[in-house]
Amino acid sequence: VDDIGFNLNVNAFHLQGVIAIKNDDPVFGDLFYGNIALSIDKVTKGPIMVAAGFGKMPTYKYWFTDASIPTSIPIGDINITSIYGGVQRRVQSTYTNQEQLNRVAGSAAPTPSGNIPFTPDQNQGLQFRAGVGLTHQMPSTFNGEVMLTVAFNPNGGFQSINLMGQAYMMVTRQQRTNASMKKVFGQVSINYDHVNKILDANLNASIYAPNTLSGNVDITMHIDTVDWYFWLNRPTNRASVNVLG
Repeated sequence: VDDIGFNLNVNAFHLQGVIAIKNDDPVFGDLFYGNIALSIDKVTKGPIMVAAGFGKMPTYKYWFTDASIPTSIPIGDINITSIYGGVQRRVQSTYTNQEQLNRVAGSAAPTPSGNIPFTPDQNQGLQFRAGVGLTHQMPSTFNGEVMLTVAFNPNGGFQSINLMGQAYMMVTRQQRTNASMKKVFGQVSINYDHVNKILDANLNASIYAPNTLSGNVDITMHIDTVDWYFWLNRPTNRASVNVLG
């Protein structure tokens, strides 16, 4: 048995998780990986999520850790609802941007059995990640997540920095995927590749009202040592406003 999943519900808490063990695996070599989510009734406002993996390939060792902790820290009219942190070495994350931001928000369930969120990569050095979940005192007014990632090469030199986030208005975090709810939402990503001297930025914003209105706009910027460009949508992805019948 390589993977063990568990789900424990008692009156005081709920514990869900997965443990994966690999030996002489063609992708992971030797690996121990675990991912848990713990909710404690009347104590935590959401699940405490922790994941860790430690492995060895024939010529190098690698590891991965991250954690998301629910909290409530008021800053004016805004509350910090979760704090996220992660560190990894000699691995490449396989999270999509959306999966990573869900992890920041503490709304991602433990990785399903067999789906480890990274692959070993000897060309990657240390990587640090830090993020927060945010919400207005009235959660439907504004809620979102933001995460900063700083990566270094295997020799310790600066490799890249990335800032990404998303925000929703007119819906709570729990209502985001409800197709019957009106909402305005957007995502932003800014990445600087220090090795190749490339800056990329993208902003996508959408509005949606069921059976009434939908629209989107996408802005992309790219700068490198030879070329630069600025796009406001593209012919294959036009900005739009649709009034529905």
